[in-house]
Amino acid sequence: MRAVSKKIKEENSNNPFFKTCCVPDCPETDITWQHSLKYKGRQLADIVVPLCRKHHLGNGLGSITRIGSLWSELWSITLHREWLLKNCPKFDWIQRKRYLENILKTTL
Repeated sequence: MRAVSKKIKEENSNNPFFKTCCVPDCPETDITWQHSLKYKGRQLADIVVPLCRKHHLGNGLGSITRIGSLWSELWSITLHREWLLKNCPKFDWIQRKRYLENILKTTL
């Protein structure tokens, strides 16, 4: 896992989106930042989303919960779509977003 860079922390520290968990209706306030996307086997360092500790490290074994993983990936694609299409063109990000939206509709 990569640490979140100081540049990214400074850019997003005043953004209200990064003060709450990206999973809807989550009341938790202990927030961590998650690198939710991988491309060519590496984490995309510029793309982070906020997750509470419950969803980020929730199952007691220190690994992300399924619902946290799905929501964080969906939010990452939604927030950074233009950057992804420009810098990571070999992956179909639009199709992946549709797939995640359909999964989340059926699980909720």
